[in-house]
Parts: sequence; structure tokens; C-alpha cells
Amino acid sequence: MLKQELANRDAHIEEVEAQLRNLRADLFGTSSEKSRPDDLHLVEKDEGASDDAADPHLASPKKGKKKRGAQVGHPGHGRHIPRDLPMVEVTHEIPPEQKVCPFCGKPYRDVNLAEDSMEIHYEARVVLVKHRRKKAAKTCECSGPAIITAPKPPQLIPKGKFSLAFLVFMIVQKYFFQIPLNRQIRQWELEGLDISAGTLTGCFRAIQAFLEPLYALLIEASRGEEHWHIDETRWMVFAEKEGKTGYRWWLWTFVSEQTTVFVLDPHRSKEVPQKFFGQTAQGIANVDRYPAYCVLDGRILRQLCWLHVRRDFLRAKEGTLSLTAWADDWIDDIHVLIQINDERVAWQYHPVKFAEKQAELERKLQEMASKRDAQLTLTTNKPVQTKILKSLSRNWEHLTVFVEHVEIPMHNNVAESALRGAAVGRNNYYGNHSEWGGHFAAMSLSILQTAVKNDLNPQAYLLYYLETCARLGQGVQKSEVLASLLPWNITGATREALRLKKEKSP
Repeated sequence: MLKQELANRDAHIEEVEAQLRNLRADLFGTSSEKSRPDDLHLVEKDEGASDDAADPHLASPKKGKKKRGAQVGHPGHGRHIPRDLPMVEVTHEIPPEQKVCPFCGKPYRDVNLAEDSMEIHYEARVVLVKHRRKKAAKTCECSGPAIITAPKPPQLIPKGKFSLAFLVFMIVQKYFFQIPLNRQIRQWELEGLDISAGTLTGCFRAIQAFLEPLYALLIEASRGEEHWHIDETRWMVFAEKEGKTGYRWWLWTFVSEQTTVFVLDPHRSKEVPQKFFGQTAQGIANVDRYPAYCVLDGRILRQLCWLHVRRDFLRAKEGTLSLTAWADDWIDDIHVLIQINDERVAWQYHPVKFAEKQAELERKLQEMASKRDAQLTLTTNKPVQTKILKSLSRNWEHLTVFVEHVEIPMHNNVAESALRGAAVGRNNYYGNHSEWGGHFAAMSLSILQTAVKNDLNPQAYLLYYLETCARLGQGVQKSEVLASLLPWNITGATREALRLKKEKSP
């Protein structure tokens, strides 16, 4: 009896120490789980792969990873000046005292020559735009007004104090670059502009009514697609809500091929994905193992994230040092599995090579499944080992959806990347102080990130949309008009004007 009590005590101490090490790793450890290239077991390049290098669909996958930054021996690109920026020419005259010969005193004569040099400059300034609306008097005796006035420029907010361009700039600064509103206000004070935060938020609330139809259409478009990346993170809303205790809400993201949609909800429950997808959506979703996503089963296949599985083994070896070898063995298996799948995806347009990689992938998964089942029968397993292996067995079906669907990735990095900006904003300005403000944040994040996903400048696109709303008024809510304003439906010269300019080095 005493020996059993001592064994139970030792096991409890080991478990508590493991939890302590995991908590210390969370608090003081590195913020990234990215592996160094030499940590990965890379498969050697297939023979004959170089013969197909001319065809991007036939090229073998890239082997290994280079270190970040400039490589040793690289010649560089020189001093690159982008040529599509607006140009301002500044002429510099030679000072009079220098235009004379230092020996005889005779003057230099001007020649039609100059030496040019370029530098990139930036100007940020606030201007007051004065609209002068001309009047005209009639010269006839006909009925009608004696004097007419030039029409007002379209305004989204009647008698608004700020231009749409200014308000859009503030929205983009906050919800795309995650700069708090108060910090922006202090910056404008340096330019001599005194702004009230309440006035700005009042303008945002007026704009929200025009964002809602576009936001609803983005949700509808996302619902009609067949593949999504889904994730959620906490979001603070400092407002009382009936039936809810505390201020922690949840910001969900649903990323598809065309859209990135954010949904703010007071709960982290299955009702959120259930409501988002409705009763008609079908396809595949990359998600983590959070139980709320089980509600999708039956209509939407769940591909669980292998990087979350890898994280289990990382935490196991960080928490229990005696499990290091066991955890590293599984981590190596996952690295190899990811490498094989990357090669399979790269060969997907080459039937013979793809079939080889498909068979290799299935063999590796079978090997891992056999090892999992064998280890589950061991009586020497520590509780954390049994827990991880049981989770792996229970979720195996949902971890291997990608095997039959080459277009589906093994991880959920896309959704986590989409939430990264919002997480930075949460750290910078904590969240929102009202429920409407929280929903405005979700709408703004959705519209701006969807614009970027479709290669549009988010600031230019949002301004174009709101200016169209100001010009058309209620007419913009007609389904055919609203559909034409979706980022992927904008074409021609308008699209070129709104295009996200990505300057590339030569």
C-alpha cells in the first residue's frame, strides 16, 4: 500500500513539474514553432527530376530551406528606385559665388545640361479643402429659379466634417495596420489638427450602415465556396450584454479562396460555425481540434491540423524530459510526412511521379498508425503519452482527409495568419468599448483583408466602395450593383487603378 502511495505521489509530482515547465515555456519561450532547416529530415531529390525543371507543373519540389536574409556571395540588386511613383522635380541652381573661375574671376556660362539623382520622399500633411460652388443667374424671362448653384460633391455623411479619404485612412490605419485611434490622434496633433475621438467614432458608426450590405455579401460568397480555413481568438468588448458574464468575446475567421470573413460573437460555441454555414454549405474545412467544429460533420469534412499534433509532442518533451527521445521520434515522423506531402503536391500535374508520391505518403501514414497502435498497448506509458496517442487515434480519420484531396493542406496556417493582425490589434488597443464597435471591427477586417486577397489596395478599394455609396445612395444596395463592387468582380481600368502595387526587384 505504501509503495503504491509513493508511486502515485511521484507520478503526481512529475505531472505538476511538467505543467510548470510547459507554463514557463509559454511565458518565456520562443514565440514561433518554426523549425530550423537542419531539424527536418529531408528526402533526397528524385532521379531525373531536373529533366522537368522547365515546366513549373512538372518541377520537383524544392529541397531544404535557405537561411533568411542575403546569402553569402550574392551580388545584390543595386540601388533600386521604383519608377511608377509620382515624381516631383526639384531644380538646384549653382550658387553665384561658385559660378566664377577661382583663378581669373571670369563667370561660368549656363549650359543645357544637368545631373539627375533620385531619392524616395514622403509627405504627410493635413489640408482644409474649400469647396466653392459657383452660381449663375438666368438671362431669360422663363419660369424657374433665377439663380442656380453648382451641385454639392456626393457626401456619405451629410454635413460631415471629414472627407471620405481621411476617414478611410483612419479605418485602414486601425484595422489593417492595427494602430490605435488615440495614437493616430496624437500624430495628427503634431500636424496642427485637433480631433475628437468621439467625433471619429461617430463617423465610423455612420459608415457602418454602408459596410453591412457588403459584409453580408462576403459571408454569402464564402458560404458558397467549398474549402475554408477556420480559427478563432479572444476579443475584448467592454460592454455589458444580457446573459453574458465578463467582457471576453470571440473573433472567428473563415478564410476561403476569394474571401476572408471575420465574425464577432460573445460565445465560443458550435452555434457560430453552424450559423455561418447555414444548411446548404458543403466542402472541406481546415480546423483545429476544438470540439465546436464537430457540428460541421455530415456536410463539411474536417481536416485537422498536423502542426497542432506536433505541438503535443513538443509540449510533452518540454514538460517531461524523460520523454524527449519518444517525442523527437514522432516529431521526425511528422516532419517527414509533411515533406512527402509537399513533394506530392509539387508533382500533382505529373501522373507517374504523383502516383509514386501518393503511395509513399500512404505507406508513411500506415507506418505511423501501426507505431501508434503498438505504443498504446504498452503498460509503461506515462499519462501524457497515453493521452497524446489516444488523441491521435481518435482523430486519425480527420487528420488524413488531405490524402484523398491533394488541394487540401495538412495545416491551418492560413487561418492563423489571418488572425495575426487582429491579435496585434488586441494587444495594441485591447478590443472595443461597445458592441457595435466590435462588429464594425469585424466588418472592416473582413473587407480590407478580402481586398488584399484579391490583389487590391485595401485603402483604395474601401474608398472606391464608399464613394460609390455616396454617389448612388440607396441604389448601391441593389443586388446587381452590390455584386459588381465585390473585389473579384472589379475589372478593367478600375481594377488597374485599385490594384495592389507590389514592386519587385529586377
